[in-house]
Amino acid sequence: MITKATRPGSKTALILKTKTEHPDLTTRQIGAIADCTHVNVITTLRRYGVNHTHLQDYKANKADILAGLTHRIALAVTDSDIKKAPMGSKVLAMAQLIDKEQLIRGLSTANIGVVLQDVAAIRALDRGEAI
Repeated sequence: MITKATRPGSKTALILKTKTEHPDLTTRQIGAIADCTHVNVITTLRRYGVNHTHLQDYKANKADILAGLTHRIALAVTDSDIKKAPMGSKVLAMAQLIDKEQLIRGLSTANIGVVLQDVAAIRALDRGEAI
């Protein structure tokens, strides 16, 4: 969907692109590039939530932020959620978790093919096929 912010050639798109590519420019400098007032630049940046300081903080702390979100999601999964999930979903989740654990521990993930074969076998059993 093309919006005012993504429409090529729009002042809004130019303001956002310029601020992203040149975060140290002032609003007056960006206004000169986009042929608009610095007030228009400030309004546009606020409207789209562009805050270079927050972006830099996010980039610098991305691993910790994602680890925190991962922890929150893990805590939100209940035994009931796990019990309700179809067997195939449980096995796929298990395979992905094993793979990520191996990566974190610096161990091989090459044996994932074995787990995927097990997933295929379980799916076949779910469909009532002989393996």
